[in-house]
This record gives sequence, C-alpha cells and structure tokens, in this order.
Amino acid sequence: MLYEDSINGAFQQKYSFSHTLSINIHQLYVLPSMAAKTTTFFFLLFFSLNLQCSSSDNWIRAGYWHSGTALPVSEINSALFTHLMCAFARINSSTYHIFIDSNYEQSFSNFTYTVKRKNPSVTTLLSIFGARQDSEIFSSMINQSSSRQSFIESSIETARLYGFDGLNLAAVMPGNSTSMTNLGTLLEDWRVAVASESRNSGKSELLLVMTCYYFSATRLLSYLVESMKKSLDWVDVLAFDNYLPTRDNFTGPHSALYSSSSSSSWLNINNSVQEWLNRGFLATKLVLCMPYHGYAWKLVNINDNAVGAPASGPTITIDGSMGYKSIKAYIRDYGYGAASVYNGTFGVNFFTSGQTWINFESVEAIRAKVSFAKEKGLLGYSVFQLDNDDNWELSTAAKDQGGKDQKNERRGYVPPEYVRKGIYSMKYDVYSFGVLLLQIISGKRTACYYGPNDSLNLLEFAYKLWKDGEGLEFFDSSLDDSSSTWKLMRCMQVALLCVQENPADRPTMLEVYTLLKNETATITTPRKPAFSFSRDEDEESNKCTLKVKICSINDASITQLVPR
Repeated sequence: MLYEDSINGAFQQKYSFSHTLSINIHQLYVLPSMAAKTTTFFFLLFFSLNLQCSSSDNWIRAGYWHSGTALPVSEINSALFTHLMCAFARINSSTYHIFIDSNYEQSFSNFTYTVKRKNPSVTTLLSIFGARQDSEIFSSMINQSSSRQSFIESSIETARLYGFDGLNLAAVMPGNSTSMTNLGTLLEDWRVAVASESRNSGKSELLLVMTCYYFSATRLLSYLVESMKKSLDWVDVLAFDNYLPTRDNFTGPHSALYSSSSSSSWLNINNSVQEWLNRGFLATKLVLCMPYHGYAWKLVNINDNAVGAPASGPTITIDGSMGYKSIKAYIRDYGYGAASVYNGTFGVNFFTSGQTWINFESVEAIRAKVSFAKEKGLLGYSVFQLDNDDNWELSTAAKDQGGKDQKNERRGYVPPEYVRKGIYSMKYDVYSFGVLLLQIISGKRTACYYGPNDSLNLLEFAYKLWKDGEGLEFFDSSLDDSSSTWKLMRCMQVALLCVQENPADRPTMLEVYTLLKNETATITTPRKPAFSFSRDEDEESNKCTLKVKICSINDASITQLVPR
C-alpha cells in the first residue's frame, strides 16, 4: 500500500592512510615473468584489501513495523536488523503533542523490550507520521514557534517513556518555501533539545531520522539539505511509489533502480540518490528505503504488456497495492502456470497474466538494491514494511547480500558483468588489475568516495580528473617521479581502459603488458568506467527506446524468481 497511507547515529568517517608499500613507478613498465607477475598481483591484491574503509560496523539494516498490520511484535525477527522503526505515532491537532492510538498502546509500550529479547543490540525508533490526513496538522505545527516547541518536548518525552532509542519523522513534504524553512528550524531546534535532554538525563542522545520522498532535479521545492546534514543522524530515502495505478494510466516500475533510456525519464533510485549527492548531502548519511510491496495494473490491451503500456487503473485490490507474500500467493494460485521475471534494467520483477500486470520486488531485486547502496557508499538500507515479507525471505536476502558485499569489499575488484549477471568473462582479471593499478598510483581505497561532496567512487574520480586534464591531482604524493609524469598518466589511462563497463572495450593482459612496456604504443581513449552514476553522451544517444517488452516465461535469457 502507499507509504503515507499505511504508514549509533550515522557519521561521516574520516580516514588516514600511512603507506607501508613503496612503489617505483618504473617497475610498472617492466613486468616480470608470468609466474612472478601472478604472485605479485595476488600479493598486492591481498595487501590492498586491508586498505578498505572499515565502515561495516556502521552498516544500517532497518525495518518498519506498522501497528495496523497482522504481524505481532513478538514475531519480528529482530536478528535480521540493526534498527527497527515502530510506526506510527500521530500529532494531536490542538496541542501538537505526540499520541499513540489506544488500540496499539500496549504494542508500542512493549516494543523495545520485546524486539531486544531476540537481539539485545537492536536500536528502536518511534516513527511519527506527518503525511496525508496529518499533513495540515504538521504544517500548522511547524509554522508556529510555540507549536514546534510543544511537538519537540512531547516527542522526546514519549520516546523516553516507551524506551525508544530514537525518533523518526516520516513522509513529510511541506507545500511551500515558508513551511520548508520552518521545517529546517524544527530540525535544528529538535537536535539542540535532544542534546540538552541527554546532558540533563545522563542518557545517550536519541537518534533523529527523517524519511523523505524522491528527490528530483526538476522539483521546484526541495528539502533544506544543510539543516538536514547538521541536525539528522541520517535520511531514509523512499525508493518506491513513483508510479501508481490509481494515478497513472500506464504501467510503470514503481521502484525502478535505473531508467531504461534517455528519451524516457522514468523515475528511478539511481537518479534520486545522485540528486541528493548533487545537492550536497552526504552518502554516509543516506539510507535506501526499499518496498516489500508492489502494484497491480489492469491492462487496456492484453497484447501490450510492456512497461509504459496503457492501463485502466488498479486491479485485484482497491488501490492495486499488494504485499510480497500476497503477490507470491496470487501468482501461485491464479498465474495459470506463468511466472514472474526479473528485469535487470529496472531492477524489479514483472508478472503478467491476461489483463493483470504486476510490478514488485523479488529476492533478486532486493539483492540488487542492497548492492547498489553498498556500491554508492550509502549508510545502509531500510525496508517498508515487515508484515509484507514472506517468512523473512526478503529480509534474509537483504542481510545476506549486505554481508557478501562487505566481505573484503570484494565487489571493488569484481567486474560488472559478474556482479549483475553472474557472467565470468575472459576479461575478469583485466578489470581487477585496473582497479588495483588505480589504487597503487593514488594510494586511495575503492570503498571510499572522493570529489565534490564525496560523491564519486575511485574509478569515477580517476576518470573525471583524467578527462579534465587534472590527473596529477589523483597521484599519490609519495610517488616522487616528477621527471616522468607522463608515465603515471599512461598508467592511469591504461587502468581506466581496464575498468570499462563492456568487457570488449578492455584490453587483454598481453595488451596491457605491451601498453606499459612500449612507450610508443597507441592507447585508445577510455569511456566512463563501470559502476558510474552517469553515462557518456555518445552512450546516451545510442540507448534503446522507451518500451521494454516483458519476456515470456520460455525466454531462456530471463532469470526467473527463485525464492530462498
């Protein structure tokens, strides 16, 4: 269903790096024998693994429990999470105090105690709803100083009373610039009050988290990034409900990871996260909020079941919303043998049968989004909502994927064709060598972020500086080879060729040897490296058309849903 209808802290870690390996750049031009080269490569690979950012301890795995659902608090598998949100408290329209529906008061009262019995280290937050029917109340509250103070004091008192470790302000988006400014004031005052209460009570500061909507470059009214950076421990970015059958007369991927083509501006997670970073927000304070629900559209023409196909509204349920376990049951009981298919372009699953068209998150889709969050250096992920999971399939997959990605930060050396499709190409080792070479000449880690607002991974950062003619800024100062700067630049260009998205664009290891050894050999111009947010202009012009046909269940190239 619609988020708004159903509905310790993060920090930016600084790193210091002392070199324990001294490299003469000339050695890169005289590669040893194959056996020695292999030994040297894996030694350096092992060494460089120790250079990764040690941020795994701060990785957020959060989940929203909604009081109006059938899932008892006692049945929450809290071991799968680091943080749990108890949703939702409301705002009194006259006093602006926080209150909890009397029907759920007992569940809220026992929430922290109950979930910590299974996982004593889990952190709990009280989630306060401020959207839809409550939006006018919220707007009235933030636009009056005395009302803001009442809200702040009440929220802190309520969180302490029920034993919560933090507060979450959910789904608020002020409708005008004045209200947006006042929201910034609320957040700043809230942080001051939380700190003051902590000093007076001797207890740890309550966490302050805000759940925000999709951030678009074209949206005229935007959140106040600076106030949020200063006042919040992190921001939960909603990665769903971008397309709804009650609102849109065409089928749409409501939680797409990427868009399909430049000519169609499908709303997607990649663009939203990048826009947050472009506005100056920190990746280390962003958490990706993923859905455990999908939507069912009614097709106008059963022969046109593409993304973007005409639709006449929702089907199956009143608003078309369906939880993951309900979608699985529907496909099993009414799918007539058809199966859902995972679309790697959008990073979601599609199912079609007759006039019914469903878009939802499968185990594979959840894994892809968790990997995305890790690749982009985000603080973690959250899920909405727990009751829609099926025997904790999605939650387990998300936790496991995060653990896989963290282990030795191995994805930094793994090429995109293997990460996304499990394909082991003949250029796998070339990609790994390219990443390692960039680390050696820069002294930088693959797991950290660089450039404006720390928004670029190591490969993107290297490419930007190389393309802008500022490659010298990339090199490690300890590589004192000022008389042969062109050698470092040549290494950089060769490394960028090795980390191309398409394996066909990468040189072979023999060609790498030749390019480094023969100073007169011609080197081609690299395109943007793999795992880049944006694409080169020439790539954009050659992208496919808007409609992406849903493959039949007999298409061997499609990976079918296999629940864990």
